[in-house]
Amino acid sequence: MPLPARVVTTPEAQFNSPWRLTVDNNGTVYVTEYGNNRIRKITSSGVVTTLAGSGTSGSSDGTGSEAKFSGASGIAVDSDGNIYVTDTGNNKIRKITPAGVVTTLPASGFNSPRGIIIDSSGNIYVANTNGSNIRKIPLAGEVSVLASGFLYPHAIGVDSSDNVYAMDDYARLYKITPVGVKTTIAGSTHGYLDGTIAEAKFNQSFSLAVDGNEYIYVADSGNNCIRKVKL
Repeated sequence: MPLPARVVTTPEAQFNSPWRLTVDNNGTVYVTEYGNNRIRKITSSGVVTTLAGSGTSGSSDGTGSEAKFSGASGIAVDSDGNIYVTDTGNNKIRKITPAGVVTTLPASGFNSPRGIIIDSSGNIYVANTNGSNIRKIPLAGEVSVLASGFLYPHAIGVDSSDNVYAMDDYARLYKITPVGVKTTIAGSTHGYLDGTIAEAKFNQSFSLAVDGNEYIYVADSGNNCIRKVKL
């Protein structure tokens, strides 16, 4: 039987290498705790619980603490409150229901997947990092490659028109249309430079997000700063 969740408030809660987070429609925050192989839940009132994960590395489905992950990194939430996680060490995509039931999606061919995002129709996009491509998991049908030709893509986001944005180790920001047309919209070589999207330079950008006004926010890790890009 899964262990009951220990409920703590925000000042008491501790994490081990929290990696990425997502927020649902109710303001609940979900965090991949990379160091402890757990998925943590933080309510809007600051109550922290473990949604899923035993705390030890492995690969098993189940409810709550019965489930095991290996290097859970990327995380996204759909309109029904289901959580999707890139289980990087296991090369799998995992689904977690609001009740903490963990299953593995029947999607193969991933190699160290990291970033994950969901579009307005419920399609899932994954930065397949060591596969050097962006893969699409549709609501119905087979997994496909949306775009390729990247160098270790990590960061991924989506706008209101379902265009996907990604950054890779080339330090470039790419736009991919829903039909898979890829263009470079910012970045050229590693460095730090503000300016037009043609002039800007980034360095090791591992996460990004797109807001409702079509601004892209980039965690420019190598430069220790947050960058803002106007499309």
